[in-house]
Amino acid sequence: MPQVEDHEPQYEILGEFGELRPEEWLQVLEVLEPCGRGNPFPLILASHARLTAEPSELRLKDTGQAWAWKGEFAVGNQTLSAVWRDLDKASQLWKKGDVYDLELELSAKRINGKNYYNWSVISCQPKA
Repeated sequence: MPQVEDHEPQYEILGEFGELRPEEWLQVLEVLEPCGRGNPFPLILASHARLTAEPSELRLKDTGQAWAWKGEFAVGNQTLSAVWRDLDKASQLWKKGDVYDLELELSAKRINGKNYYNWSVISCQPKA
């Protein structure tokens, strides 16, 4: 049965942050490619993520322009470092000690033989 484009989900939650290691999540993401038109972008949920330090504003080296906020979170017994490119929302919502549900994208970069995993916040909902 064909789906109406207006009702197709843009994102799909695959699972919880702590269920797999980043390299395992990347393997799952590779299997789901390509993403986009007709294929929702896969996200990973970090439920009850507590912001453990004051968030920091990230700035471009050459211009000094802000491009994201970085937050350090405790998720269960794990630590998560994530950036959020929505400057206004991050500066308004993120407060040290508060708890959030984060929907995350994961990417990786290999530099000088070492893998770096980058978690990006797509959506953030404060927990009551």
